[in-house]
Amino acid sequence: MRIVAREIRVPHNERIVSKNVGADAIDLTFDDEWRECTSKVAVFKNGADEFRAAVSGDLVQIPWEVLDRPGELHLSLVGYVGEKKRIVTEKMTRPFKVLAAGSLAGDSPSDPTPDAVQVLLNRVGDAAETAEAAASRAEATDRAVSAAESARTAAEAARASSEESRASAETSRAGAESARVAAETSRRDAEAARSAAEAQRTSAESGRREAEASRVVAEAARVAEFDQMRQNFQGMQCVLLPEGEYDPETAEPTIEGDTSVIYYVPNPRHTVGDLYLEWRYLAVSDGSCIWELIGGRDKLPDAITVADIDAIVGGGTAPKAERYLSLTGLAYLWAVVREWFAAKLHKHDAADIETGQVPVARGGTGASTALAAQHNILGDMAAADAVSDADLQFVLARPDGGNETAGAVFRAAGSLIWNWLDARIRSTFHFNASHQLRTEGLADGAVTNAKLDQSIRDSLSRVAVARCSRVLFAVTETGGYIQFVDESNQPIFGISASN
Repeated sequence: MRIVAREIRVPHNERIVSKNVGADAIDLTFDDEWRECTSKVAVFKNGADEFRAAVSGDLVQIPWEVLDRPGELHLSLVGYVGEKKRIVTEKMTRPFKVLAAGSLAGDSPSDPTPDAVQVLLNRVGDAAETAEAAASRAEATDRAVSAAESARTAAEAARASSEESRASAETSRAGAESARVAAETSRRDAEAARSAAEAQRTSAESGRREAEASRVVAEAARVAEFDQMRQNFQGMQCVLLPEGEYDPETAEPTIEGDTSVIYYVPNPRHTVGDLYLEWRYLAVSDGSCIWELIGGRDKLPDAITVADIDAIVGGGTAPKAERYLSLTGLAYLWAVVREWFAAKLHKHDAADIETGQVPVARGGTGASTALAAQHNILGDMAAADAVSDADLQFVLARPDGGNETAGAVFRAAGSLIWNWLDARIRSTFHFNASHQLRTEGLADGAVTNAKLDQSIRDSLSRVAVARCSRVLFAVTETGGYIQFVDESNQPIFGISASN
């Protein structure tokens, strides 16, 4: 049994017989996820009976408690990594079948199977005892080593004492040197950090000065532009433009203007109280001038016509006036859009199909090979309820494989097939058109008198000779015959031959 991705995979539907004790075990194979587990437990469940069993290596014994009666035996596996991690398998989709056992004498075993927790605790206890024994042995060894080491240490002590004095002095010197090196390193690091911070501050200050300079220039330009506009308004003049000096559709002046003049252009709407549109020729900051409409204006009151929509859809010249789209015009535009999209065709070349197969229901073969395509198209032909000579047809393959024009198969009527078979039979067995055996192809003596006599004898041996009353012989121009008849002149057996 394999445990892969926390799924229990059974090679086939295993069957177990109930009432067995200590006879059934399961061999387990775990994937890499279970390698770090320090202990593993198998949980068996058969109906209301449930039992835990410890997994020893890759083998677990099936407790007799869950095999005490027939049913379906479910198994789940639990792995522990110390006390902080647990791995559990999913529920089995195909449980073991526990079949009813045959007759047996005696009752169920009285000794219960050890629980998984008990087994694991026993293992821990055994391991602890083993470790304690090993520690005792190590301690005894250490005492022996210590005794030997004491003698060596005593001799070494004198030498170590003088060496210690020298080492102490050297340590003091090395400590002072280390402190000096550390202090120097800290000083260099602090100086480097200060230099980096100063460079960053200088860069930020430079950026701030450049931004401030740009802001001052922009503010000066704005003040100058606004002051120029103020001066222009103070000495403002008004001029009414005649026809030819403004665009009749947009009402925008077409002349080069003066920044100190307000230009009046007739309002195309001609509404009361708003007969003219006011324009200013403004100088902007980049030195250019633009026409600016003073105040706003509403959309022109006339609607977009069908002709305007046709002109736009057809790619012609579209009117530039500001107009509105009525509901009637919107309905016409929607009808044009629907008709335009309805005419669009979505096409693909067959070479665009790179993967998969087109199913038969969509006009394809549903296959990638000729044999599979033949099966998909012809393999589900309906059977005929009855067949007559008139409608009997055969499908034959062309011996040369056919071509794109003639195809690879053709159909033939049943009569054509029979005519072909009839010709082949007559040719092979030398029958003539009247289905008679031709003798011109037989060699002289091919049928001897001895063979003919033996044939007659064999035939007569199969006839009830006791019934034969007499034998009739007849010879004609075309041949002859021999006939055996009974007392009533009824023929029993006859042989005829032709020249």
